[in-house]
Amino acid sequence: MAQRGSRPERRSRLRPLTTSEVMDTALRLYQRFGLTFLRLTAVPALFCLAAVGYVMFGVLPRLGTTSDPTSLGVQSAELVVTFALALFVGGPLFLLGLGHATATVVAMVSDALVGRLPNPEAAVAGATRVLPRIFVVSMWELLLASSGILVATGMMLLGAFVAERTPDDNLFGTALVIIGGLGLLAGVLIFLAVVARDALAPPVTVIEGLPALRSGRRSRELMKSHGRHGSATSSMWGVYALLAFAYIAITSGLTLMLSLLGVRATLEGLLIDVPFMPVLLSAFDLTPSFLGLWTLIPAWATCITIIYFERRVRLEGYDIESLAQDLNREGRSNRFAI
Repeated sequence: MAQRGSRPERRSRLRPLTTSEVMDTALRLYQRFGLTFLRLTAVPALFCLAAVGYVMFGVLPRLGTTSDPTSLGVQSAELVVTFALALFVGGPLFLLGLGHATATVVAMVSDALVGRLPNPEAAVAGATRVLPRIFVVSMWELLLASSGILVATGMMLLGAFVAERTPDDNLFGTALVIIGGLGLLAGVLIFLAVVARDALAPPVTVIEGLPALRSGRRSRELMKSHGRHGSATSSMWGVYALLAFAYIAITSGLTLMLSLLGVRATLEGLLIDVPFMPVLLSAFDLTPSFLGLWTLIPAWATCITIIYFERRVRLEGYDIESLAQDLNREGRSNRFAI
């Protein structure tokens, strides 16, 4: 039988929370279970790192090269192929690692929030079981979130095509390129907004067991405003800001430390005669990125789980439901039905 935490502790967490209280609760839970989170998510984080490495070293360099500098059509086709590789090869690889790590942490954090003792082995088994559903909803979310970036890129290509085939005094093509460039910024904001809208899909899938598409709809329903209760958008953007700051601090700090210590130069000397030395050095260059992802993916999963329960308490009275379950479990007789 799962051990339950104290009722006052559960009540302190199962209540409406401000953005700062969400962050504070996430930090306390991470301090309590962080080492377990890191142990369970090391392998999934490597999948995420492999996707990042593929995009950085296998996809992005293609943007600076072309097989035919004189043909805009060839360059456009190569750009489309480059984006497709990033989206349909790097994206699924990253989402597989992120999905499994997120589902594992969600299971443990949800147990802690409702007063059960988290079971790491059960969390991993459950994450493996629901991974296909989380992958489907995450891939659909990635396609929707990337739509703004893809449209802006298409507009830039169209502008370049028009500019190449019209007189120099015709500024229509140039205007399309400029609008497309500005659209890239809007596309990034759209990406973040779509991810925020569907961010609760993993907790919904793990905790409520809903299918992929229904979990996305359920996430959007919980996130949007209801009457006097505003949306959870501010909390999600607060999570973005916190994680972005932490990622920059971790990666830049580690990069600076390794540079000052001359670790890469030492490795180059040690690996001079080792086969695949460039590959090994590239893997070393990704070390700060890996440590950043490894430490912050559990933080992301912790935050969205807390927001999930906060929204259920705020909109559906989940705290009252939990209290009623406690009273019924203890077999108490009550004057009123709960």
